Amino acid sequence: MPYQNTSAHPILSPHKSRMDNGADEMNSAARPLQTVGNPHARFHGLRDSMRIHHVLLRFSTISLLSAAVDNLIFYFVFRATRSIAEAQIVARTISVGFNYFLVHRAVFISEQHHKIALPRYLLVVAVNAALSYAGIRVLTAYTPLNVFASKITAETLLFAANFAVQRAFVFKHRTQPAL
Repeated sequence: MPYQNTSAHPILSPHKSRMDNGADEMNSAARPLQTVGNPHARFHGLRDSMRIHHVLLRFSTISLLSAAVDNLIFYFVFRATRSIAEAQIVARTISVGFNYFLVHRAVFISEQHHKIALPRYLLVVAVNAALSYAGIRVLTAYTPLNVFASKITAETLLFAANFAVQRAFVFKHRTQPAL
């Protein structure tokens, strides 16, 4: 049998491989990792992951409540006017006040002043409304969906991006060095 170099193969290697360190790797989620570029920043895998999921759960809950308000108003205005744009503007204007204060205080627990966060939030809302409107128009033109189903579909597709933009751009947290 010819000689085979087994040192590069994780199963055949005589050296302890990463696969043998299962317990060590599982425990690494509890240990902080130092991040690149900032010697004070630490990444705590399990804790940070749970924190992000908790924020996403709060955001989802507030978003569902805001969507209920927005969709109800949209439905009645659209029924009365038959105008997607008018229904979108009226519904979004009313739901923005409800959504902003809940997201600012209950979801991202932001300490940013309203003079900074509110204009950013309104910019995101305007872009989101324009994308939603375009999505409604495209979906009603090219699919069998009605206006209301198209609105829900378009806004559902925007949900993840909306969360990411609000978290990173609108309600930024100040980074503080870990002690």
